[in-house]
Amino acid sequence: MSEDLTKTLPASDSEKLTLILTTVQSLTVRADNIDSRLGRVEQTVHETRPILERVGADMQRVLADIGQLKEGQIEARAEILQLHEGQRALSTEVRALRRDIDHQFGNVHTKLIEIEIEHRDIHDRVTRLELNSTPPNTQT
Repeated sequence: MSEDLTKTLPASDSEKLTLILTTVQSLTVRADNIDSRLGRVEQTVHETRPILERVGADMQRVLADIGQLKEGQIEARAEILQLHEGQRALSTEVRALRRDIDHQFGNVHTKLIEIEIEHRDIHDRVTRLELNSTPPNTQT
């Protein structure tokens, strides 16, 4: 690699000029190819710019929607907590009402037993009176 490349050049000026022109033409063709490809890339970028702008706008809307959903979740959680508190309060009230009803049923049951005892007592007394009484005289 340390060889001098100029030693491989042709000896005559016309050959050197031809070689230089050929090389320049080759570079021109390559530059034209690069320009053509760069033009296609620029056109593709130009064509995709509206799509990218729409995607960006859509992303902004999605991010806004996500923000609204998060706010909605926070509000829903607060409402759920309120519902839990209300449920606990209602549960406490229901338990108290149940105790009151059980107590009142107990009182009613006690009264019914007292009434039944009094009824039996009256029934027994009437039965004894009927047994001890003299039958009415039907012959007189």
